[in-house]
Amino acid sequence: MSNHNDSGQVQRRGGGAVAALLWLVLLVSGAANAAGTAVGLDYPARMIAGGVAMACIAGLVTYYVRRKAN
Repeated sequence: MSNHNDSGQVQRRGGGAVAALLWLVLLVSGAANAAGTAVGLDYPARMIAGGVAMACIAGLVTYYVRRKAN
């Protein structure tokens, strides 16, 4: 029988707020990237919005994988 306790793990607060912020930024940057041509955004602005969207996706995947592991 093993004596397993979780005293070494630290509870992180505000995780829901981080995920919500990432989702919000993903939504805004994705919309800017998708509608950029119709709105008149130039090419570099659309590429930055796409890069921000990709970073948010990576952050959300990391967040949910770490949350699932705990």
